[in-house]
This record gives sequence, C-alpha cells and structure tokens, in this order.
Amino acid sequence: MIATFLGMIPMTFLFTYLGGEIRIHSSVSLIVNSIALLVFLVLPLLVKKYNLFHLNEYIEFR
Repeated sequence: MIATFLGMIPMTFLFTYLGGEIRIHSSVSLIVNSIALLVFLVLPLLVKKYNLFHLNEYIEFR
C-alpha cells in the first residue's frame, strides 16, 4: 500500500500540474510537462525491453 502510494505521487502531481497549465495556455510549460509525461510513460517500456539500469532483476513484468 505504501509503495503504491509513493509510486503514484509523481504522476498525480504531473497530471494535476499539466491540467492547470493547459488552462493557462503557457506553451513552454505545456511542452516541458508533455515531455515529462512522455518520459514517465515510455521509461517502463524501455526498462522492460532493454533492461536499462539492470532493473529487470528487481521488477516483475507480466
């Protein structure tokens, strides 16, 4: 439960902040946050495929 809570904090913050930036229409913030979102979504796939940082030993992918 604690690991899930801690693991959800970065994405929750990012989604909330990104939603606020869309309302303000700041293009630079929108681009930076979109890149951060893309990294958070693609990084697990890269870890699984290429064993980045040798994390496959510690993470069980299904």
